[in-house]
Amino acid sequence: VTGTLVTDTTIPLGGLPLALNGRSSAWRYLTVASGVTLRVEQGAVIKSLAGGLRVEGGLVVEGVAGSPVVFTSLMDDSVGGDTNGDGDATAPPGVGDWNGIVALPGGVAQLDGVDVRYAATALSVTGAEAAIHGRLTDSGVGVSSDGSYVDARDVDWGTPDGPAPGDVIGAGAQIAPWVGYTAPPRPAPAAPQPVSTSNPGECKAVAAFGLRGSGEAPQGTRVSMFFPWTMPEFTGAADGFGSYNTSIVDSFEEIEGVAVKRIAIQYQALAVPVVNPAVLPGEYNGSIYDGVDKLIARMERESIDCPTEKFVVVGYSQGALAAHLALRILARTDPQLLERVEGVAFVADPGRQFNPAEDWWRSASYESPRTIHLYAPGVVESLSAGVWSAANLFNGDVAGPLPDAVATSTVSLCHNRDLVCSAFVGASVGQHTNYTESELQGLAALLARTVPGGSGSISWTLSIHP
Repeated sequence: VTGTLVTDTTIPLGGLPLALNGRSSAWRYLTVASGVTLRVEQGAVIKSLAGGLRVEGGLVVEGVAGSPVVFTSLMDDSVGGDTNGDGDATAPPGVGDWNGIVALPGGVAQLDGVDVRYAATALSVTGAEAAIHGRLTDSGVGVSSDGSYVDARDVDWGTPDGPAPGDVIGAGAQIAPWVGYTAPPRPAPAAPQPVSTSNPGECKAVAAFGLRGSGEAPQGTRVSMFFPWTMPEFTGAADGFGSYNTSIVDSFEEIEGVAVKRIAIQYQALAVPVVNPAVLPGEYNGSIYDGVDKLIARMERESIDCPTEKFVVVGYSQGALAAHLALRILARTDPQLLERVEGVAFVADPGRQFNPAEDWWRSASYESPRTIHLYAPGVVESLSAGVWSAANLFNGDVAGPLPDAVATSTVSLCHNRDLVCSAFVGASVGQHTNYTESELQGLAALLARTVPGGSGSISWTLSIHP
């Protein structure tokens, strides 16, 4: 079968075997047209040679355990029989025998209980809504995404170690937990970052601890996969504070009319593994806890050096997650230190819980005199969570909501369809990297309202939009 499907169709078609572009050497597709749905029922076998399936409309695959839907090479006689009818003359199936499934802009692909083999790319997603669950083996690439969110959790990659480097391309695919996944152990506590001896002249009314996001400068290096990542080189106490965090604190200083001591938490901040295949999942987990440990140690040191400072914590993406975990740990281990934290501002927190207790918005802007325009969370967002929290990737008891001691003084910004802080099919990485200066100013104004003193005693105007 090739061409364009223009009528809703269900497979299997009677007892007929189905091949996409069964005998041609030219690349040809079966295209599911916009507005049309192709439904594939459990136990169906679809084969292809130099062909593929393009989804502009809807593809619904309904395989189940013990009776999956198999997409494989026409040369694969191990399932569905000798479809090409050449007996023992069939060459062994190989990687790239067929193109795979391509979900295009406006398309929706919901693939449950699939077994995809021998494709060039098992599932390629460009501007579509897609989810795939089942088994992905023997293909050149398992999942490729242009940044559109792809729910690829609970996939059997043929090994409990999950996808190999190159099996997943693009930042949009959520791959953990996979079949056989176990949360990495909590790494050994990281050494505190070097701190020059403070003196009273260096203490200010407010100290802001900033944790940058994944891959933000500066970054370490590695010679090869056989060597560990080096720590980044930092040039001063504020180096590595993070660009979004800097914008927030700049606006906070202007609104509050106070000088803020900026303390960068100088942790690894490694790139996300699917963005940089040189970063392994265990290393990324270690990077997060490097931020957790360094934040706690740096707060402890600052509380001794400058006992009257008010603490503010700001974090973006991985930095927000590390701070989220650190605050939860402090609630259990050092509640007195946690009491020093009088304001928290997060942008795109991967650890955000369902219906969180903190003050969170999908957008905010600020204008003088002290008017904040807020764009309220939507229904879908309130039913979603950050990608790290939704996937339950934590090890131990660190997962969960922000502690009560800081939740009421935390302001959180999360774009609609940001796949990091609000993970659901239809989200994208583009919404994670386009926070504007106006939004960061709005978040700073919200933060200023939570910190006692300064502008906290001045009246504000809130304009809340649906």
